[in-house]
Amino acid sequence: MDMGGSMQISTLGGPGHVAAGGMPPVGGVGEVVMETMEVPDHCVGLGNVIGRGGEQISQIQSQTNCRVQMSPESDGNNMRQCTLQGSKMSVDRARAMINE
Repeated sequence: MDMGGSMQISTLGGPGHVAAGGMPPVGGVGEVVMETMEVPDHCVGLGNVIGRGGEQISQIQSQTNCRVQMSPESDGNNMRQCTLQGSKMSVDRARAMINE
């Protein structure tokens, strides 16, 4: 194997993708933040957050580039913990969509 030759490597994406080895960070370029909010139980399941078959949560994640995770059960006061992780802007957008 000739190790003395040259090799060309191409990457797609912006500087953040290149810095991450071609993989975008969770929230896009910039600092990743994590925020926890409470969501009423009735808004989870088939409601505003998860939706039938996870459609709604998938849509929120794809439109905002923010990871959204719901706690599996309420904390006893009919509220569920929702963790948002991504850039500040993506977390803000995901929070706004959940609060609609």
